[in-house]
Amino acid sequence: MAEKILSVDQYIVDHVINKIDEKKFLRLDTTERISLFIIAMVLGCKCKQRKPLQHKHGLIRFSAIHDEELAVLKAVCLNDCIENNENYNDINDIEAIFKIAEEYANTGFYELEKKINNFESIDEDIDENTDLWESLVLLDKQYRLLFENN
Repeated sequence: MAEKILSVDQYIVDHVINKIDEKKFLRLDTTERISLFIIAMVLGCKCKQRKPLQHKHGLIRFSAIHDEELAVLKAVCLNDCIENNENYNDINDIEAIFKIAEEYANTGFYELEKKINNFESIDEDIDENTDLWESLVLLDKQYRLLFENN
């Protein structure tokens, strides 16, 4: 039997994760993909939206997931079961856990992409003629737009 693998959309790997790595977005440590996956999954949970994967791309082998990380995946699965009044048996079904986690992470990665793009637009607004104070004011406005209005 083949090892289970957490997957994401191919687009996420090609565009979003590469951009996160390149920009070192929010200083996310992407050396362990599971950390990044969990951040995206939690963001997807916050949005309360699961987006099915269109073109799966394997990202994390089951054997690379530690007990603590698996507990987080199971907690998300349990929360989803509670929210949707579904059977709690899925909490021990690794296929169901992975499916729920992948779909929440998929949503979260698309949300992260929006935030990255908003940060890139800040860079375009700040040119070499902008003084330090104006830069700080612009950054403060963008921070509030991105994180305080959600």
